Amino acid sequence: MLLNLFKAKKQEESTLENEINSFFQDEKERRQKAESFVRMMLGLIPYAAQEVWGYKEDRMIIGETVLFEMSSQHFFVKSTDGVELAVLDLRGQPFWQSVQEVMNFAHDLLEDIQQREVGRNQLISSMDQLTQRIKDSSIAANKKGLAIAQQVPQFAKNN
Repeated sequence: MLLNLFKAKKQEESTLENEINSFFQDEKERRQKAESFVRMMLGLIPYAAQEVWGYKEDRMIIGETVLFEMSSQHFFVKSTDGVELAVLDLRGQPFWQSVQEVMNFAHDLLEDIQQREVGRNQLISSMDQLTQRIKDSSIAANKKGLAIAQQVPQFAKNN
């Protein structure tokens, strides 16, 4: 009977050790995926900020605690004592909270870009239609008219 108690205890310890090892391995894989996502965002944000939004500041607020720095292209959080900590250097809950903030920003970024894409495509379509109307107009029917049409009208210079 005593032997069975030791055997059962040893099996429980072995099971617990296996579960802990499994968690650690899974956590390592989750961390790698999260880091890959954050690195991808490090490359996307500067392009979107500068080319899509025309953003010129060096720092951008990403979430409640996370900021993005354009010049060094990294995410960071400010600790309570004012020290800046890189998100990829964080461990545990602070890391995962920061990743969640980056993900929330990514959702907003994607939605914003999709809306701007629709608007800009409509603008280009209208521009193409207007260009065709100008080409088809009597003013552009001769070369002299084309030269005049390519110049900026006087009223546009004054406004």
